[in-house]
Parts: sequence; C-alpha cells; structure tokens
Amino acid sequence: MCYGAKPAWSSDGRFMAFTRRQAGATAIWIVSASGRDARELIADGRDAAWSPDGSRIAFVSGRIR
Repeated sequence: MCYGAKPAWSSDGRFMAFTRRQAGATAIWIVSASGRDARELIADGRDAAWSPDGSRIAFVSGRIR
C-alpha cells in the first residue's frame, strides 16, 4: 500500500512536497504543479515545510546521527 500526505506548496506555487509512505518507509517527494516529474527528494523523511524563499525544505527524520 502506498499513500501521500501532508502536502506543502512552495511559496511560488511551482512545486509541492509531500510525505509518501510505502512498504513501511516514509520519504519526502516533490512534484511540479502540473503533476509531472514526481521524484523522491529525501529518504526517511516526513512532514515537509518550505522555507519562506522556497530554497530549502525542513523535515522530520527518524535517523539518529
């Protein structure tokens, strides 16, 4: 089963980041506003939030360093 959740639009509206869960793992994906070119951006991440200028994405990770 796969699902996407918690969409976050970039400030310019050109991209959306979202959490995708598949096979027990979560990742942050990004897709253009047209719905094309979806790709995994950050493995082991969730709850994306764009910086005000749209240049960075903050996220939650379960990794311990």
